[in-house]
Amino acid sequence: MDTAAGGVCLDTRLPSGTLVCSTNNLFTAVAFSYFEALQRLGDTTKFAEEEARLRSFSNIFSAIGHAPDVYEDFSEETYDLLRQTSTASDDGAALLASFNDYGTSMSIITHLKVLTPRMRRLVKS
Repeated sequence: MDTAAGGVCLDTRLPSGTLVCSTNNLFTAVAFSYFEALQRLGDTTKFAEEEARLRSFSNIFSAIGHAPDVYEDFSEETYDLLRQTSTASDDGAALLASFNDYGTSMSIITHLKVLTPRMRRLVKS
C-alpha cells in the first residue's frame, strides 16, 4: 500500500478489524529483528555490551542540544527488554509478547525513531 507521502507501508488489522497503514511496522520489524538476532547469538555479555552502546548514544542528544527527558522515558523499555531477553530461555516467547504489548513496543519504536535522525544529524556535521 502506498502512503500519501509516496512511501510504502504494510497493512495491519487491529483486533476490531480496522485496517491501519503505519510506518511503525518498519521500525517494529527492525527492532524485533535486532532483539531476535541478539537472542539467537546466545551470548549474554553481548546484551550488556549493546545496552552500554545504546546508553552511550545519550551523548549524541546532548551534543546537538536535546534534553535527556526527550528520550529517557522511551529508552528504559529498550534497556529493560535487553536485560529480560538476555536471560530468557523460552525460544523468543517473551520477546514476542513484549512486542505484542502496545505500550512496550511503542516505547522501543519511539526510542529508535528519536535516536535515528539525531545520529544522522551528528554524522553529517
